[in-house]
Amino acid sequence: MLIGKLAEKTGLSKDTLRFYEKEGLLKVRKMGNGYKDYPHDLLPQIEFIRLGKEMGFSLKEIKDLQDKIFAGNVNRSQVRQFLQSKQMEIEEKIRSLQKMRRMIITKLESCLQSDLETKADVVCPEFKNKINRHD
Repeated sequence: MLIGKLAEKTGLSKDTLRFYEKEGLLKVRKMGNGYKDYPHDLLPQIEFIRLGKEMGFSLKEIKDLQDKIFAGNVNRSQVRQFLQSKQMEIEEKIRSLQKMRRMIITKLESCLQSDLETKADVVCPEFKNKINRHD
């Protein structure tokens, strides 16, 4: 099928499909007339890419796993390990984001509780103290 038809079936843009092709995620064939043929068997691969992205995997990670799966060079244990590794990475990001959120809430509360004496005094006291210490 032509790229337009594939884009229609997948809901992805032609540019996205071309990018995936350029990155080696999709293999296409050139037809005799110079057009590219995007075979129907790309649909499961595109769904695999979409799912991988939704789970937070980079395109490189998706490509590496996809290559192993479609070549038959990976077993369930390896896929489980791959997923567990991503889970741990995501949990660490969540902890880090929660820490940042707590810091922002604390600073925001401090700023809201302080009385601003002048319009020029827009820096919260805690931030002003830290800035002054570094001068």
